[in-house]
Amino acid sequence: MTDTNKKQKGYFVFFGPANVGKSTIIGYILTQKDWTQDKLLQQENKFKEKIGNDYQQNRFYSYFVDEAQDEYKKNAEKKRRKKEKKKRKKNGEEKVKTFGTSKYTHIKDMNDEFVLIDTPGGNDYEIQRYKGLSLANMGIFAIEIKQLLDMQNTIPEENMQRIKLIREFFSSWYVWQKLHGADNTIILLTKYDLSEGKENYETAKNVLCEIIGDAINSTTIIPTSIGLKLDERKDTNIFTKLDENWYNGKTLMQTIEEKNGEICTTNATYNLLMFYNQDFGNVQRVGYTIKWKVASGIISTKDKIKIAPVLLKDGNYTSVLATIKSMQNENKKALEYGETGNIVSTALSSIIDDNSTIPKKEISICKTAIITDKDRQIKIGNKITVSIKMDNCSDKELNVISKININEQIHFLWYGRILYPSINDIDRTQNNKIILVLKLDDNTNRESRQIALPEDMLPKKTILQIIKYQSDLPRNYNCEVTNIEEDR
Repeated sequence: MTDTNKKQKGYFVFFGPANVGKSTIIGYILTQKDWTQDKLLQQENKFKEKIGNDYQQNRFYSYFVDEAQDEYKKNAEKKRRKKEKKKRKKNGEEKVKTFGTSKYTHIKDMNDEFVLIDTPGGNDYEIQRYKGLSLANMGIFAIEIKQLLDMQNTIPEENMQRIKLIREFFSSWYVWQKLHGADNTIILLTKYDLSEGKENYETAKNVLCEIIGDAINSTTIIPTSIGLKLDERKDTNIFTKLDENWYNGKTLMQTIEEKNGEICTTNATYNLLMFYNQDFGNVQRVGYTIKWKVASGIISTKDKIKIAPVLLKDGNYTSVLATIKSMQNENKKALEYGETGNIVSTALSSIIDDNSTIPKKEISICKTAIITDKDRQIKIGNKITVSIKMDNCSDKELNVISKININEQIHFLWYGRILYPSINDIDRTQNNKIILVLKLDDNTNRESRQIALPEDMLPKKTILQIIKYQSDLPRNYNCEVTNIEEDR
């Protein structure tokens, strides 16, 4: 299929530390346009009935986003942890760490104008967070003003508390910046209503500058807050501009609408490429569906496509041909076609391997799977060759990568999946490059043990991460995948 003169829709991902209000902001935006106060109060009663004694009024807006039953439960767990934390603090004991309520990536389609994606901030949910980052073309990094103020006395570079906080608060920022750059990023300084105004804002901004450097000049920084009283519906810089003389910026919604309008129109013809994000489950009258991101091209119902890698019952990996039986969008509306940038859920039929039709139950679509046009040549394998340019590395990155060894495990970001290959070979003889051969071995989950890519897309840019010392920051490297092959 071709993709000509199609305007992409904005996919805005909220990411950053836990408990900074990401889900609350999205829930507030979802309910701002058409929800009357009576409707909100009716919904509050429904939440109370559903959640029972664990209902928390200050979580009202986040309930529209964190809809999974175990996320509701986490609200109660967090309340118990807070009590335990206070008790320990009173007794002078070690702090108890709390996490946000989000455990999953949540996608909210805003009337087909743009899409908001919520990601969990807790350190335990890194896999879900990077899946969310992979779906977006615009980033919204959220951090509390107070969190930055608390860091102002830990700015010295070798301060261990500073390193710990940066790891906790900014790990997703560094990955996003490597993947997408800072130009398409909004930074929200949340819970502005709990700060002391301009002075705290300027201090927080200075701390932010110390941490992310010149990238701050390419971002849009917005102080925000939301009032949690349903009868008031107040916000700062979400819909309503901060009413203080010193602030000359825009609201979050103005910025989203502006950036949504700037997203490139595709004028070229692109081959189809989709990547697997997650199982969507059984849909009534549709069947088993999988959620995919359309990275390029257009997909239509009844199209014949190729999927790889696929795991067969005999343990071998291959590619199969299939037909798109039906598709849905995030609002569960039937689609006739999906465009570049869209997230679609597909049901498949007529799956063929070696010219023979095979039942769906005979195959397992790998979590690293892609979809391409049916005639495209694909490389599949567990052995990955990557190239890293030394000129693109900072002094600290060079120092870390110069000390890596064969058999060392690294993190490898592949279409929103974090893979954990080991270094199989190192070539330092190339001019201004280091060549690494990575291998996904038998310790890797079987459905993430191989990757696939059309031959015409090599070399492919992605991110490699090295965590050399637990006391240090993870180092992220732009790299190019130059070859994929199978090595048993």
